[in-house]
Parts: sequence; structure tokens; C-alpha cells
Amino acid sequence: MRCWRRGELLEEAVGLYKKFGYKVIPNYGPYVDMPQSLCMKKKL
Repeated sequence: MRCWRRGELLEEAVGLYKKFGYKVIPNYGPYVDMPQSLCMKKKL
């Protein structure tokens, strides 16, 4: 799983990760209360 704090390159990064099979998931752990974060996962 990956989490990012949103920044200028987020759209490009998310697009790249989605291209490789990652899906956006609800924020977890320390990121739950951070709406500026985006979490993703990939089933291996």
C-alpha cells in the first residue's frame, strides 16, 4: 500500500500507479484524519 500527501505531481503519480494496477482505497492508520492524503493498494 502507498499513501501520499497531495502535491503538484499527484495526478501524474496516481495515473502511473493506476496504470500498474493500484486502486485508491480509504485512508488508513495515521492517514485516517488526513484528507490531504491519498492511499492506494495493489493485490499481488
